[in-house]
Amino acid sequence: MRELSDTLESAETADREATALTHALKTRGPEGYWQKRLEFAEADGQAYRVAIVYARLGDRDRAFEQLQKAFASREIYLRWIRTESAFDSMTDDPRFVDLVHRLGLVV
Repeated sequence: MRELSDTLESAETADREATALTHALKTRGPEGYWQKRLEFAEADGQAYRVAIVYARLGDRDRAFEQLQKAFASREIYLRWIRTESAFDSMTDDPRFVDLVHRLGLVV
């Protein structure tokens, strides 16, 4: 019964987030959408997700700060750093190359 309750709660949260994101996009455009995504990502507490949003917003320095936090806390999602399109514009940055090396991935 607990699993069903958790599933329903998760679905309701997803619906609320989708509604808020749609509203942000309609009223404030792409920038508003990504700002709202940032709010949700920060509330989630996963530095990797926050880094993705900062990268989408074009804030490399904050994206790298969050990637360092993700690395320090060994977030599993870092394994996808090479395939995450949000980071495509950052691959030439020495900080990115260094992080990829520390992760043991091929540049």
